Amino acid sequence: MRILFVALCSMLLLAESGGQYGGTLNLGSTVEMQTLDPHRINVFYDDFDLSLAVVNQVFEGLVSYKSGTAEIEPLLAESWDVSENGLIYTFHLRKNIYWQDGNDVFPEGKSRKVKAQDVEYSWNRAVAPDTMCPMRDFYFDTAKIDTWEATGSYTFQVTLKQPNPGFLYMLPFPCFLVVPEEIDVRFEKEEFSAHAVGTGPFEVVQKSPAILGYNEDYWNGEPYVSEIHYTSCRQEELFTQFQKGTLDWCVVPYDQWEEFSPSITKRVPRLEILYLGMNCLKSPFNDVRVRQAINYALDPTAGIESIYQGKAVQATTILPEGLACHENRGDIYQYDPEKARTLLEECGYTGESPLRIELKSSESYIQQQFNALYEEQLAEVGVDLEITYLDVGSLLNAVDTGDTQLFTLGWYADWPYPDQFLFLFHSSTWGPGGNGSFYGNQEVDDLLEKARREPTIEKACQLYREAEGIVLQDSVWVLQWRRVDGYAVQEWIRGFNPGPMGSKYERLDQTWITDAHRQTTRIPENVEGSSSGTGICAGTGILAILWILMMVRKSMQSL
Repeated sequence: MRILFVALCSMLLLAESGGQYGGTLNLGSTVEMQTLDPHRINVFYDDFDLSLAVVNQVFEGLVSYKSGTAEIEPLLAESWDVSENGLIYTFHLRKNIYWQDGNDVFPEGKSRKVKAQDVEYSWNRAVAPDTMCPMRDFYFDTAKIDTWEATGSYTFQVTLKQPNPGFLYMLPFPCFLVVPEEIDVRFEKEEFSAHAVGTGPFEVVQKSPAILGYNEDYWNGEPYVSEIHYTSCRQEELFTQFQKGTLDWCVVPYDQWEEFSPSITKRVPRLEILYLGMNCLKSPFNDVRVRQAINYALDPTAGIESIYQGKAVQATTILPEGLACHENRGDIYQYDPEKARTLLEECGYTGESPLRIELKSSESYIQQQFNALYEEQLAEVGVDLEITYLDVGSLLNAVDTGDTQLFTLGWYADWPYPDQFLFLFHSSTWGPGGNGSFYGNQEVDDLLEKARREPTIEKACQLYREAEGIVLQDSVWVLQWRRVDGYAVQEWIRGFNPGPMGSKYERLDQTWITDAHRQTTRIPENVEGSSSGTGICAGTGILAILWILMMVRKSMQSL
């Protein structure tokens, strides 16, 4: 009877979830697999993108990026506390997590619970010289970590050298992922990839080409798909493979955007900004009214669609969408040439005495097209624009030394925290530090410094948003655009939701294949842990089970 009940529960779960379990995801990459050792991945090199995408399905860290965003959510740690001085982080681990089993890492293939000592071992391993972790120095120089230790079976404590609220947003990087000590005990470091075992929703079946199988004991419920197959292919082959249906999705190369265009269903703005900077120390941009006039006079949106053709979006805020503390403010400098003329006249720039400014620009063909548009728009408000094109090195040198009036530049965040963008406006970063506009505002400095010391993200966001608002009003930059990553996704794929850090950080346990294209269907064994949405003991589901059981019982009593 108990067996029948479980079978009926599983059948009901399958029906209620839309038959989502089973099938194989086929994914393509234009780079080769480098390693399955998370501590040997360098996130700042594209060559490791495939390795990063795979290890993020197999291994887990204390926290992760929330699906579709760059915000932080709990993973191995269910919660954490931060000391008042912002130096001590105490992570409280979940108590129901096991290493993947059925492998040659644990005796007789039987795994064990994950404890805080595993986190301590993993971090020690990452910084050990013989691991050759390319991000070893990141722990100390960038994340500002001083010490770490397991203070209990499920408590892990980290002490920083100085307050660093961006610390949490670095923890999803692979150098912080947790691995079992047993791999290194039983095998050499160079053999790690052949015996990779983690806590994630998928297990390694084959390293190269990479094949992953679902972890039926995953602590957060079985993943929907049964396998993931990763294939390396040349960039020019992507479109053909996608058209044939042998790839379920892929990141679209910029030079193939037109071919893929009808299939690009997801466009995710990058954590970057392209802007025109104004040197606040030099005339005429030492007057905020002139800076505001230039903002009202220029309209990058007029060229974004025609020039970029969907490959970029207008930037209306400094902090990108999807980043912690982002606030949708709208465009506070909507195109208004009349207002621009009024402000310029207030500053003494009239038809008899027009404003002449020099733009030092990169030689990018895209930027050149926008510059031609800007030249026309500024002429409409009586401003003469002289454009000087420089190679990248010469342009950066001119910006760093303050040898500019107006200049083109861009910025990309290495990790998703607001000060990656907003500290470009702190007076301590003038010149080579990133503040090429030589902007200074004591109120902004104070807000940014206070935000850096604030241990809670909610309060830090209030400070960052206030600082951003002041900088926007002070009109330091003309915000141009952010490029987008385009994803061509087959119509039968559901639950794929890449965020601004890229699909390489997206865990795929909630991705599934519709009935018509799913190669196989499976009934999940891990029913209680499943996250199918409705569950097996809710609403009409439990009534249906009780009715069936009653009918079965009556039938048995009549025998």
